[in-house]
Amino acid sequence: MFSGSSPQGITSPTSRGKSLDKFSIDTSRAKSNAPVVSFCARQLGLKEFTEARDDGHPCDIYWHSIVFPDMNSVVKSGMTELAKKVTLTQAIVSMRELFPSEYSFYPRSWILPAQLKEFSDYCLTFEETNNKCFIVKPDDGAQGTGIYLISSPSELLQTNSNRQLIQEYMPDPYLLSDGLKFDLRVYAVIRSLNPLSIYVAREGMARFCTEKYPGMPTKENFSNLYAHLTNYSLNKANNAYIHSKSLKEQLKGSKRLLSTVFHQMEHKGVRTRRLWREIKLIIVKTVLAMVPELMLNYEHHFCDFKYQAPQCFQIIGLDILVRQDGTPILLEVNSSPSLSVDHILTQNENIWIENSEIPPPFSEQPVRSVVDEMIKVPLVRDTLLLVLDQLEYHYPLYKENQTKLAGKSDFVGGLNDQKFDKNSIGSTLSIASTIGNLSSKSTIDDLGLLNRTKKPHLSEVFPINYGQTSKHLLVLDKAVYLYLQFCNIKQTLLISLPAIRAFIR
Repeated sequence: MFSGSSPQGITSPTSRGKSLDKFSIDTSRAKSNAPVVSFCARQLGLKEFTEARDDGHPCDIYWHSIVFPDMNSVVKSGMTELAKKVTLTQAIVSMRELFPSEYSFYPRSWILPAQLKEFSDYCLTFEETNNKCFIVKPDDGAQGTGIYLISSPSELLQTNSNRQLIQEYMPDPYLLSDGLKFDLRVYAVIRSLNPLSIYVAREGMARFCTEKYPGMPTKENFSNLYAHLTNYSLNKANNAYIHSKSLKEQLKGSKRLLSTVFHQMEHKGVRTRRLWREIKLIIVKTVLAMVPELMLNYEHHFCDFKYQAPQCFQIIGLDILVRQDGTPILLEVNSSPSLSVDHILTQNENIWIENSEIPPPFSEQPVRSVVDEMIKVPLVRDTLLLVLDQLEYHYPLYKENQTKLAGKSDFVGGLNDQKFDKNSIGSTLSIASTIGNLSSKSTIDDLGLLNRTKKPHLSEVFPINYGQTSKHLLVLDKAVYLYLQFCNIKQTLLISLPAIRAFIR
């Protein structure tokens, strides 16, 4: 999802600390994300425009869920293209060639049809042992569509997709006691490109398969996607999907809070603090790999802007798989993660009920998803505060606690703040269990809890915290900056990817 702010919005020092009702937001193109964005805007007291303003005044924030043909924005050919599987792979591979050890978190990959021979040659190495498995993904696929597993090039299917990505399948995912494979959806906010500023949400989501992981993938179990793919859109159709109506129920649900799973992993001996640091480093390194092309697209689209170009910010979702040895692996990046907080019931769905009524099993009426609410409401709310430059003023002791909390856990509730067991759920769970439907006037958000913990939902990871350890990775960013300065001097050079590649060479 692309969002932007007018030049009059976040850049003026006089806007800092001012009443939030002085700010305005345009949600006319928020589409499916409109309920959450509108809810958060109302909570904060922002003036919302659900239709384009006709008074000639710009809004401070424009929230767009998708790209429209008339949008003159960096995302048109920038973030949306970069988050495609092939383009993301190319960006990371470019950085891996420069920094092999720094970018080992991404699986070995091949782009078809261009690298079919290289893939075939690689497979010959394992032809006799036949112990390799690969996952095939269409470049423009989403929600798990078109994905399948193979063990050799001969099993590739004919497809209408122009490009496909083949990746080594990780056969050793970390499993909890239920034996279900899962991955982690972690949310990050790119606040700005120049200067580059990256934030990570302290709470994320764990998405579980609905059938037990069979162990080493074989041709016999390749077709059981419910055991191999964690995509919510796929697994919700399985009768074994568990939709949780409370945070106590989500301890065993098909969707769980990231902090819940980290507690469960910690009880099994996993060093989750180290894992979280490694995940945040992956986020920083991934964004650094994407930034050069984002900068080029931003300059290309806004170079002729009559006035100061608008600030652009983006919420992205990164899918992380944890291997059996605790190593995090980046699977892919979603440039437009869903911010919906409801769930559509399917036939015979396994619903955990605790003293509450629900719609009948076969229903197209959405029901609340408390896990989504706990993640996405604070995410959107703090993103609005962040881009309005009001985050530190909304959390009075934010700066003080940044120092105190250095090196400590930054999850909602904190690893030391609560215990996730059946008898003692903790303050986060008790508050969240009272959250109602977002459309209800009686909705109780966890804002009070986050204020009391003195910690925003978003924490900065670049340049603060990981800037020093990652600054050597900015070589391509610096090259792009020099190129853009060169274009400004010449004024006849076209800002384009082929031109920058030639310039770097």
